[in-house]
Amino acid sequence: CLNPAFQSVNGAVYRTRGVTALYSASRGRWNAGVGLGYAQRSFRTPNTPGVVNLNGVKDESWFGEGNIGYAIGDNSSVEASAYANLFESGIAAAPHVLSTGVTGAYNRTFGHRLSATAAVGLNSYQIEDQPAELNAQALLGMRYSF
Repeated sequence: CLNPAFQSVNGAVYRTRGVTALYSASRGRWNAGVGLGYAQRSFRTPNTPGVVNLNGVKDESWFGEGNIGYAIGDNSSVEASAYANLFESGIAAAPHVLSTGVTGAYNRTFGHRLSATAAVGLNSYQIEDQPAELNAQALLGMRYSF
């Protein structure tokens, strides 16, 4: 009867520390933003025989993001963004992972309730000492708001 209450309880917990800085500005038809951050998790686990002990292991992430947008007119805009993230596992001999990406979008509104978006993106991740993986994506959508 207590399974639902304790289903997420496990033997591993961690403490997260970090900092994130964001700045955004608008001027006329232009808007832009930038963000940088750092996060660290420090694992606290019991010493259980036969189980990998992560007690004291710290993993770290550094990340950055930038975006810019321009209102072409009252009903349409374009925007672009880019990001990068570096993850370093604290587990011995575990590889670092670098993720990067860029996106671009065109947005258009038709009246007060109907809008459309066309977007493309390119994302990459590279595990240390291995070739990078590259993914492309595209989105075309319409939205009606009630």
